[in-house]
Amino acid sequence: MIYEEVVVVSKEGVGPKRTWTPISIRFEADIKATIERLAKADRRPVASWVEKFVIDNMQEKGLLPKDEDAQ
Repeated sequence: MIYEEVVVVSKEGVGPKRTWTPISIRFEADIKATIERLAKADRRPVASWVEKFVIDNMQEKGLLPKDEDAQ
C-alpha cells in the first residue's frame, strides 16, 4: 500500500493521518512527458497524480476499498 494509517490526536480532534513512504520509478522520456502533461492538466504535482492513478486502478481491481471521501 502507498501509505499506512495512524491515529492522531490534535486540537482539530481525533482521526486518521497518512504517513508517506517514498518510492522511485523510472519511465521512458515520452511516458514521463505524458505523465507530466496529465498532472499539469489535472493541476496536481506529478507525485500526487501518480498516487491517484495507482489508487484509482487498485480500487477498480478490488485491491483497495472504494472510498469516495479518501481523495
